[in-house]
Amino acid sequence: MSARTLLRLGALAAAALGVVGAVATPAAAEYNHVDIVDNGRYLGAMFWNRDPWSGTPGDSLQMCDDYPDGIGLEARLIVGGKVDRVASTAGHNSPYCSPWKSGDLPEGHHYIVKVYKVKGGVYTWWNDYDVWS
Repeated sequence: MSARTLLRLGALAAAALGVVGAVATPAAAEYNHVDIVDNGRYLGAMFWNRDPWSGTPGDSLQMCDDYPDGIGLEARLIVGGKVDRVASTAGHNSPYCSPWKSGDLPEGHHYIVKVYKVKGGVYTWWNDYDVWS
């Protein structure tokens, strides 16, 4: 069973127990995974890959939507106060994972990823998450 599958099962168990919010789970020093849980329901996950690993590019962002509720998920990496890259599931049927969005960033810097829920073209801010390059 893959690490991602195990993380999803943990999120589903948290949702079943009524845990509300998002849970950040660093799977490795350079890889972050954040489950998006809303009102006890697992919606999907945001992934950040700091360094190239197992075929995944470094400094890369991905968003996955696993719940077919008509709500998409979008992650925006903020660099220097501006949106640097966007990973979105909007407009795709669930389950769906966006392609990895990557680009070189200076090492050892802290960045913010803003996550939004998207429905009918309306973006609703969900939460901010810290990532490192």
